[in-house]
Amino acid sequence: IRGLCGMHKEYRHLGLQAGKLAVYQGTLGYDEVLLRVERNIAVEALPTAWQEKLAKAAYFRSCSQEEKAQLRESLEFVDEQALNNVLENFDELSDDLRRTDVAP
Repeated sequence: IRGLCGMHKEYRHLGLQAGKLAVYQGTLGYDEVLLRVERNIAVEALPTAWQEKLAKAAYFRSCSQEEKAQLRESLEFVDEQALNNVLENFDELSDDLRRTDVAP
């Protein structure tokens, strides 16, 4: 059987698509269904640790079990609401950085 079970269809995870923050359906490591690209959140504006996690997500299957667990904890969400809570924080961070880039 191809595809995701009913429970895992609700999961969402973050990754990269052409250098942009992307939201995928399913568990981390399953990048078959790209749901959207977050154009308002610049990856470069995220903390370095998040940028590194997102880069590692592309190589999830070759990560150690410990790395996989750490990435799941940060980048995998049980549903859209849990994901949106994190994206909202990223969006606020991006807004704050844009405000500091503008001269008073």
